[in-house]
Amino acid sequence: MPVENYFLLLSALLLCVYAVLIQAYGNWFGRLKEFIPATDQNPLTHFSIIIPARDEEQNIGKCIRAIETGSYPRALFEIIVADDFSTDQTARVVMELQAEFGNIRLLRLEEIVHSKINSYKKKSIESAIADSANEWIVTTDADCIPPHQWLEYFDASIRKQDPV
Repeated sequence: MPVENYFLLLSALLLCVYAVLIQAYGNWFGRLKEFIPATDQNPLTHFSIIIPARDEEQNIGKCIRAIETGSYPRALFEIIVADDFSTDQTARVVMELQAEFGNIRLLRLEEIVHSKINSYKKKSIESAIADSANEWIVTTDADCIPPHQWLEYFDASIRKQDPV
């Protein structure tokens, strides 16, 4: 049998295995029950929201404002923006928002890391976790806009599931 036929046979076999795997994942996903939070509970969970950001001047303000204007009580969360060596005005935007909202902190990686490393984003998150005040950590990217009830869903899930 020519080598091309072996390649074709192997490709067909891998395609079949992949199709079975995708079908299995689809079946599993279809069996998941939708989480519906209780609407009669007042939020209790304290969160530290970590946002790693590099050159996100255009996005960071929208992200932070979406969190701050969400439905979760501001007294129950802090926002830590880990500025990962930005060369634009990301830090300035965060500092302006700090003046408006009292629960935002800016962590500048350039003040923490003094040698070259491979993963600055990982170091940003790690440093922010070490600096966080709350037990529950939530992360989002600076170019994301979290839904209005984002933290309420986390709170409801934590209270319902009672995870460790």
